[in-house]
Amino acid sequence: MAGTRELVIVGTPYVAAYAVTEGSIRILRILHGTQKWPDELPGDE
Repeated sequence: MAGTRELVIVGTPYVAAYAVTEGSIRILRILHGTQKWPDELPGDE
């Protein structure tokens, strides 16, 4: 997902996709590590 960062949640099979904006962190999605990552999130253009 362009413009995002990923964080592996240690001790779990999950990865958090997030975006850093001015003064905040926006969590976009929590995915299971074996899932196929989407090219973009719904609503993104």
